[in-house]
Amino acid sequence: MKIIKNEVIKLFINENTRFTHLYIPRQFDHQLNLIPGAKRCFSKIEFLSCNTCISDNTLMGLIEICKSIGELELYIEKYNNNHDISKLIESSKKLVNVRFEPNYFNYFNNSNKNESFYTLIENSLNKHASNVQCFKITEPPVTRIFSSFVNLKRLELNGYARGTLWNCLENVCLPYLQILKASRIPLKVLISLIEKTNGYLNEISIDYIFHDEFYNRRILQTIYKKCPNLLYLKLLIKNINISELEKLLINCRYLIGLCVLVSIYGEFDWDKLFLTLTRSSSQSLFKFKFNISHKIPIKLNTLKCFFQTDEVKEKYIDLIEAYKIEGIIKDFNYWHRHPLEVFKWN
Repeated sequence: MKIIKNEVIKLFINENTRFTHLYIPRQFDHQLNLIPGAKRCFSKIEFLSCNTCISDNTLMGLIEICKSIGELELYIEKYNNNHDISKLIESSKKLVNVRFEPNYFNYFNNSNKNESFYTLIENSLNKHASNVQCFKITEPPVTRIFSSFVNLKRLELNGYARGTLWNCLENVCLPYLQILKASRIPLKVLISLIEKTNGYLNEISIDYIFHDEFYNRRILQTIYKKCPNLLYLKLLIKNINISELEKLLINCRYLIGLCVLVSIYGEFDWDKLFLTLTRSSSQSLFKFKFNISHKIPIKLNTLKCFFQTDEVKEKYIDLIEAYKIEGIIKDFNYWHRHPLEVFKWN
């Protein structure tokens, strides 16, 4: 079996092939730098995805050969992490996009987080801090690395662990931030983060976080005051704050896409929302998404395209097709499950 595996590796790794993207399987254990032709084959690697429990043999070869990594995706284990991953991070000369993904499910807290390992890789990444433009993390960093990302343009935060504190963001200043995607992150820290940007934010996506009417109003106010160049927005809108959404529509005149999330708890005035959209949307705003709950449905005469029975569904589809023929609607998708995740803007 080992002989067959080695022959398969030689088939793909040789002097005649050049790779730019490399995914290392968790069980892969070969010293790449000793494979004939590997140095030429992998010398131009731009993207690398691997697990942090990677074998010494494989990691040694990557450190020696792959100096041009621009995008690094690390799946971090709770135990048995290879600490020499820090050398791989340091050896790259072009690192601009980094993603730290935990390879374990820790929903309730992050008390078992391997802080010594995170400290190690964060300190290594800190040496590239001025070059990093995109960063994704699912747990609060151990160090103050956020403060070093002076040129960061894209930030993705996904707080998987319930009750995790993200206070580390409250005093962070990211003046050139353009894209902010946050799931399960407290609005208080996101408000503070947006307030310290310099008007370059053009895409904001915030979901899966419970918050009250006060913070809902605060986040809307912060966005329309600090993000004049906003193009895309995904946000939960409380019924009482539809008027604040209108102010956002008026102030953010470059808005192209709006995704409205609605809580299933309480009431929501769809009539008022669509009246607001009709009255205050700019001409550039033509992409809309709405999460529609059976508990708070849109009336047929409000949108003319919401269905609950097969008969209404047929009328709904006929209406959409008619609008598409007339050129009023360019594209339409209906997804029964996870509609706002599978339907992308572009």
